[in-house]
Amino acid sequence: MLLPHWMNGVVSYRRMAILALAVVMTIGTHAALITEARAQGSALPTVNPGDGPQGRMIAFVLQAQPEAVNPAAMQEQISGLLPADMGSVRDFVDPNIPASEGEAASIIGRTQEAFPMVEGAVPALFRVYDVPILMVPVAVPVPRQEFAAAWQARRQFAEAPEILSSHQGHTIIFALVDPQTTAEQVRAAEALSAVVAAMATGSTNVLGVHWSSADLSIPPGAFVNAFQKTNAEATAALADSKPVRPVWHQLITMWIDIDAVTAPLFQQAYAAAEPDAVPAWVPEGSVGLITRGLASFIGREIEMAPSDRPPNEQALALVHVIAYLLDRGQLFREGDTLGFGEERLIEASLRDSSALIGGSAETAEAVKILRLTYRLVEEGEAQSLQ
Repeated sequence: MLLPHWMNGVVSYRRMAILALAVVMTIGTHAALITEARAQGSALPTVNPGDGPQGRMIAFVLQAQPEAVNPAAMQEQISGLLPADMGSVRDFVDPNIPASEGEAASIIGRTQEAFPMVEGAVPALFRVYDVPILMVPVAVPVPRQEFAAAWQARRQFAEAPEILSSHQGHTIIFALVDPQTTAEQVRAAEALSAVVAAMATGSTNVLGVHWSSADLSIPPGAFVNAFQKTNAEATAALADSKPVRPVWHQLITMWIDIDAVTAPLFQQAYAAAEPDAVPAWVPEGSVGLITRGLASFIGREIEMAPSDRPPNEQALALVHVIAYLLDRGQLFREGDTLGFGEERLIEASLRDSSALIGGSAETAEAVKILRLTYRLVEEGEAQSLQ
């Protein structure tokens, strides 16, 4: 397939999408709208100082055939998905912000110039959870070779390779915010996920989703199920006068990929700089875990060094840590510890780069790391941990 003229000479389609969006967003009044959106989210919990989020939330929705977006119908579909107390959908143009009408026209016009859109289609622009959302229906498939590594068959999505091979169009969904805190990025990811779920609900044309920051292919039904489960849990919680869990609790595994890494591979990656990266007491057949996509929320990925703990125990501990970080932001400092049982604790350390996790697909910059290492509780520590 020949690439569209605007991609000639460009190595990464996702990088090109970021650059094209930058062209779309070079409009003087947009900062005021972003400030307004943040003000609307001021009731969110305050995030303590720490590493900040990276980049914007972007999803690529792969479709059997190119398809235009009906903005009014899409907003109605999203409204039906959102739990009543979690936000609303409204037009991008705000009567209380005089500049918003002109800005909407500028964004739509620049988007039509920057992307090879479906014939006769226009970009959709609206707000979800007060997050400005831009939907761009594209008339061609994503570059299959670039996306192939992330679209290999796996247990959760066995048909991924066939979908990548057969799809003929896609829609790019952007969250038009530059988040300053983890809470703002979580809100943007929730909004983007709601749009994906709305597109997938009842559709045979939506085949799969590529969550860009995690470089992860996802079956569209996973997003639909997440919102359905959140609504069911919210209804039950309200009936029992209990707090309602935010929707992101159901979406973590779609935003953040977790992979296992063997002890020999971990040791080999760090052999030169850290000969003791894997403690001597760790069995050779042990595994550790790494994340992809967490840096977009907290500015760091996690490496959980191999240990003698069962993989399911490590994974559960890691998911708890991720949930804590999404709720609070990156609060860990060098040498901080987490108690996990009487004989083991997890120690945190901060690294400027990783030998295991490559840079962002969008920026190619080195990714900072939060290293978590199980270690034995030393004599005298046990009492202080109680």
